[in-house]
Amino acid sequence: MSWRSIYNLLVFDELDSTSSEGIRIAKTCPDENYVILAKNQTASRGRNGKIWYSNLGNLNLTILLKHNIDLVYIPQLSFVTSVVVLKTISSLAYKVAERTIKLKWPNDILINKKKVSGILLEAISINNNHYIAIGIGINVKHSPLNVEQLTTNLSDENIEVKDLESLLDVIMINFEKYLNKWKEQGFAKIRQYWLKNVENLGQIVTINDKNTKIQGIFNGISQDGAMQLQLDSGQVLLLVAN
Repeated sequence: MSWRSIYNLLVFDELDSTSSEGIRIAKTCPDENYVILAKNQTASRGRNGKIWYSNLGNLNLTILLKHNIDLVYIPQLSFVTSVVVLKTISSLAYKVAERTIKLKWPNDILINKKKVSGILLEAISINNNHYIAIGIGINVKHSPLNVEQLTTNLSDENIEVKDLESLLDVIMINFEKYLNKWKEQGFAKIRQYWLKNVENLGQIVTINDKNTKIQGIFNGISQDGAMQLQLDSGQVLLLVAN
């Protein structure tokens, strides 16, 4: 079954944000799922209210799902989606040598330690109707400037994308595949694959937790996606993505 028979595809030349549009649609309490694609965004955003710089030619996408999933499992969808984006980029990069594509907790995708993609999950409940808006941004043609970390884009990494619509098609095929695997088989295999491909596992990392920097060994993630950080004392902290 084609993903286009499951989702209503909306394509905009310009939006403030596909995530914001997804929330606006959710407030109408639709009984259907949506895929929202914008060629340009004027007010993109990422986690914790940070600006996500969205240049023309990059992929700006939100998947709006109506669901009856227990809210405790919703954070796992961030890791499902990370695997989807990793699989998609890897499938495009199979002819490109010396490219290390990795995941970064909680929701980034890196190429050679530089951010190429980010994911934003937002849960909405209205009149006993429950929705999840899954925002995906991929740097296809341009790398954002004035951000806290190194960035790259698919073009600069010699990863060819025919056009945004074909990239969207691969993402959604993979999304339906791994969403159904998660629903049918649970989180264990997704978690195992995510850990196999994550950056800095077993190494010392520094995490900014609100206004505090915490350093420890990144030991893995819990069933709800919290980072397991082992301190010098041996204590294991669970850090939840905000």
